[in-house]
Amino acid sequence: MALLEGNKHLANGIEDYYMNCLVTLACRNFSAPAVRCAHMMARGLAGNGCNVDFVVGGSGLYIGKDHEGCIDYHFHCLASTNEKRGSALAHFLMLRNGIINKRWDVIVFYSVGLQFISLISLARRHGIKIVYVQGDHYVPLPGMNTLDRGKLAIINIIDCYLSRRSNLNALTGTLLLSEHFHKQAPNVPIHLSYPPIDTDLFSKGDATKIRKYYGLLDKKIIVYCGSVGSLEGIEVLLNAMYIVSKSNTKTHLVIAGKLGVIDHALVQQIDYPKLAEDLGIFNRVSFTGFIDQNEVRGLLCAADLLIMPKLNHRRNAVAAPIKISEYLASGRPVIASMVGDIATRFQDGVELRFCVPGDSDDLAEKILQMLDEHEATKKIAANGQAYARQQFDYLTWGSQVLKLI
Repeated sequence: MALLEGNKHLANGIEDYYMNCLVTLACRNFSAPAVRCAHMMARGLAGNGCNVDFVVGGSGLYIGKDHEGCIDYHFHCLASTNEKRGSALAHFLMLRNGIINKRWDVIVFYSVGLQFISLISLARRHGIKIVYVQGDHYVPLPGMNTLDRGKLAIINIIDCYLSRRSNLNALTGTLLLSEHFHKQAPNVPIHLSYPPIDTDLFSKGDATKIRKYYGLLDKKIIVYCGSVGSLEGIEVLLNAMYIVSKSNTKTHLVIAGKLGVIDHALVQQIDYPKLAEDLGIFNRVSFTGFIDQNEVRGLLCAADLLIMPKLNHRRNAVAAPIKISEYLASGRPVIASMVGDIATRFQDGVELRFCVPGDSDDLAEKILQMLDEHEATKKIAANGQAYARQQFDYLTWGSQVLKLI
């Protein structure tokens, strides 16, 4: 049986299931959050007494080092990364042979993989339970060319097939995503949650180290951490910072995320440092570029405020952002735009503060209020962290899924 350090699952009264499980994903150019989420699912199953294999296939520059030193499960990387050349065939054969030999009782297929079509059918014939994990519903964007629209259509066909062939659809998204899957696979039960995380981990970042590194020991730090693009509301955030800087000279904005990528909505690159310069706040903003998880944890814990300024767009309507889970778990106060079903999951002024999507004036007002109202802000941060521990921890996710399967 795989055990977590300190028998955390036993301390939380979580039942042991003693099953052999596989968690696997195979995406082309998959993102860091996808790998982190799958990693947490593997840990969640292991923490509930299961023997777990975590197998990553596909391609992408980022696999993550979350598995290093982890005794919870057995990690197998068969993907192509910046460090090694993987093999899609090796990934397929490992899973196929494991299914034929009944190595696993439960298989968790994370997102769309073409090879999953034959594997899910083979697994069902061998009596293996299937959990299909999906966090989004892929819709075409304006300006998308015919080839990309065709690829999207194929992805949605595979998604539909996998969801209908599973024993449980585990969705990391909103009520809108749940409604879509109820229609797409009406006979398959649904487990709806935010992406699971290690809530203990995100409360233990080295805040002092980060403040020293960026020279911000005496500043009020406002932080955004995630994808840097128009749909994330980065322009709105910069405009809000311009307003805030007029009233509070101690504020400094830190934006963490890879710069210079093609914006999916606008199909072009956006020069956000140039925008900050045009607004006259370049010396009040730090762009870190991509940072690893240890730096992310330190940055979150160093923040006086954490911001999620997503726009009200259909691409933001169905996926539940992992950054909300991580933000709240850090124990720092959060301001988030009211997109998706966030208003049904959280209470404004209790676990976090809402802002109006796309409204820089409203965001700036909320930032200044929370910086001024110290006791109320401190209470909101504590409530948010308690809520994250209750709702978003990987052990909770694993226990809930195993009970349903």
